[in-house]
Amino acid sequence: MNISQEIIESINKEYEEYYSKIKFLKEIELGDKLYSDGENVLIDKPSYYQGLMRYIYGESRQTGLNYIKNILDSYLLFLKNTLDSCIKHNLTYNAEEVIFGILELNKDISEGLKVLDLTYENFDELKKYIEYLNNQFLLFSFNIYKNKNN
Repeated sequence: MNISQEIIESINKEYEEYYSKIKFLKEIELGDKLYSDGENVLIDKPSYYQGLMRYIYGESRQTGLNYIKNILDSYLLFLKNTLDSCIKHNLTYNAEEVIFGILELNKDISEGLKVLDLTYENFDELKKYIEYLNNQFLLFSFNIYKNKNN
């Protein structure tokens, strides 16, 4: 196995790990809230007792945003490292399949956060974070395609 294949395998492995951590955003629906079991971020479906249980366990829209930030700030670093590796080792064509997966995951994240934003009305910190993430996703897409065409 050459260095390019090793790098692509490493990127793919890390992508799959993030995908499993972030996939809950694909499943989120209007009215769903987030909570953590200590390891994973989970969806709390609307119910009669949803507010009471969230209060008892200290869950809030701020804790939900903190869960998301912990995962996605790390994911953004993965995007940066992936872009750097693709540029440094000229891997964009060879890593096309995993890059397509990353771009799809970015889209899923944006769509899930849009639903969460509708659920957590008037939560400016979430709105700003979503805008920041979407800008980072656009920069990643632009730079990947720019590198592909060079």
